[in-house]
Amino acid sequence: MRQRALTISIMAILALALAACNSTGLPDVATPTPKTEPTTAGRAEATATVPDIAEAPSATPRVEAGTPPPSATKGTAPDANADANTKLLLQIEKDTAKLRGLTPQKDVPEQFITEDQLRENLTKDMAAEYSKTEAAQDANELWLLRMIPDPSIDLYQLYIDLQTEQVAGYYDPKKDELFVRSDGGPLSPSSRETLAHEFTHALQDQHYDLDKMLPSDTTDDDGSLAVRALVEGDATISGLLYARSYMSQKDYNTMIEESKNAPTDVLDKAPRYIRDNLYFPYQQGVEFVIQLGILDSFAGANKALQDPPVSTEQILHPEKYINSPRDLPKPVALPPLTDTLGTDWTMTSNGTLGEYDFQIILEENNASKAETAAAGWGGAIYNHYENADKALVMVNTVWDTKTDANEFEAAMKQSFSKDKKDGDFWTDGKRFFALKPTGDTIAFGAATDRTALEKAMAQIK
Repeated sequence: MRQRALTISIMAILALALAACNSTGLPDVATPTPKTEPTTAGRAEATATVPDIAEAPSATPRVEAGTPPPSATKGTAPDANADANTKLLLQIEKDTAKLRGLTPQKDVPEQFITEDQLRENLTKDMAAEYSKTEAAQDANELWLLRMIPDPSIDLYQLYIDLQTEQVAGYYDPKKDELFVRSDGGPLSPSSRETLAHEFTHALQDQHYDLDKMLPSDTTDDDGSLAVRALVEGDATISGLLYARSYMSQKDYNTMIEESKNAPTDVLDKAPRYIRDNLYFPYQQGVEFVIQLGILDSFAGANKALQDPPVSTEQILHPEKYINSPRDLPKPVALPPLTDTLGTDWTMTSNGTLGEYDFQIILEENNASKAETAAAGWGGAIYNHYENADKALVMVNTVWDTKTDANEFEAAMKQSFSKDKKDGDFWTDGKRFFALKPTGDTIAFGAATDRTALEKAMAQIK
């Protein structure tokens, strides 16, 4: 699904990303007991444990003078406090580099932008990377997979609106530029934490090459989401540790309250899958990097950035990444169907589906024990075909064991309980669905045309 790689194509921090933090300054997840105590000399009311940056690649930051925040340039927030903000920005970058233990290798141009400028930037980026035709195909695909309820949804505009509402700042690895939303006044606690988060992305990029980790032309949707979870989890924890180490308690509390009070009108109206997909890298990513030991040292996160996770299964179950041997996706195949389907059918997209996707599919369609049924995931791919107003999605999955495959098959059949049985198929009046188990594999098809689905399922051996 192109939307998986797109949202968010930039390395962003969301306005609500900090709302789940507790009074200790860290998200409400199970955290290991730190082995080292923080060094708090010279820091304002620091109470959180800071990782031992001596174990990171470099602990002596070199900070170059950054581009000053614009004071009255077109499309940017006018800033009467430009000099003070520039000085503070450079100090935030210096402190973040020291905390994260990665030496800046080059200057990062920074800009403070208004909400209108953010929307303009996102709209331009969207137009360059993603078309309205592709967005319509993705909506149809997600509907066939039963991830969203309405194929007519305008995904193209929804992504722009969501990111305009939710993105507090972003780093663009293609341009090596950093942007933070600001109203033009003194930098708020939220803006300062956002700068720390985004500068962490710049450091990640300089040391580990984010474009290489997240290529724009990949069809491995699930793997890309896993990598993004690592990258955002690291930056989120780094930003929070910066805030707890260098902000006063009053400023820190203000930052958390601002996050909790961030607008959510667009987010609240978005389909659940879109909402969850937006927040997965932040919520699950934080839990993942904590299990890598980031509260003790950044060494585990640095090692992972050199050898990233390859599936959302590894993010949801960190032991499947940490343990040796790792639990890696199994190969799975689908037969080509353009000749089988007939004239005018074309494959419009293909990619991978992960444990996270199947958990959502099952939960959204009233299957009980969805988490358990999805947990035996071994690998999955899909192909999406269209012919004018007709569409078909074919999915093939492989499971860790035959028992896992049976559990998934049973859960999928339960998810069709509200649909009408039509021979070997199920239908809701607009879509037809089919399952075919073979050992530890389960093929799944969905189409708006029954004949096309019959032809496709006949090719599954």
